[in-house]
Amino acid sequence: MLHPNSEDAQKYSVKVNGELITEPAMLKHGDRLLVGSHYYYIYVDPMIDPEEQVEFEFAMKEANKD
Repeated sequence: MLHPNSEDAQKYSVKVNGELITEPAMLKHGDRLLVGSHYYYIYVDPMIDPEEQVEFEFAMKEANKD
């Protein structure tokens, strides 16, 4: 379970698949996480596909869509 920043979810943003989370969210395999504006992660469930990756260009477009 991923929780938004408890101090200020807008100022200290956490996005899952490009959407700002304001309530706790359950992560699924392949979800993309953007913490702030610089830290990009992919949630990988090793029981499904430990080699999961996201293309850099796709990640940058999603991170900068706002």
